[in-house]
Amino acid sequence: MYKFNKHIVIIPLACLIAGLGIGFWIGRNSKDEIISTKVVRGEIVKGSVRIDTFYIPADTPSIIADYVSKHDFNYRLFDNNFGTFDLSIATQYNRPVLIDYNYSPLYSIKTIDRKNMLTPFASVSYNTLGYIGVGGGAFYKNVGVSLQYTTDLNRKGLGISLMYKF
Repeated sequence: MYKFNKHIVIIPLACLIAGLGIGFWIGRNSKDEIISTKVVRGEIVKGSVRIDTFYIPADTPSIIADYVSKHDFNYRLFDNNFGTFDLSIATQYNRPVLIDYNYSPLYSIKTIDRKNMLTPFASVSYNTLGYIGVGGGAFYKNVGVSLQYTTDLNRKGLGISLMYKF
């Protein structure tokens, strides 16, 4: 008759719990950050201001002709990393009649991707020869190491393996 030995269950279970705890702690503290910045042009803001005019009498016909004529002025106030701001002013009767503006802002979007440099894992196995196993390990980038406690309830042993992720 086979006598059940509680150490066969307790030792692998304790190793599994300790391995999970250590792997969780190491995995949370080993992050590789990739920072990327993308510049996006924002929505164009347009507007205009209409100013009412009034008439003032003038002396000579040339002054009157210049006074009555409409003049348009276009300015680009800035075009830099904040965006583009264009200003158009129309004057008549020596007064501003219409002020149009276009503002096209630029936004920087910063993206931070965090990748785990060290990825822990746990494993449980059974095969057709009657062996059961409990183990764990860690992957560092694409290369991993695994340690496994294997038993068939009569014989016990440790297995170590080296792995590579494709």
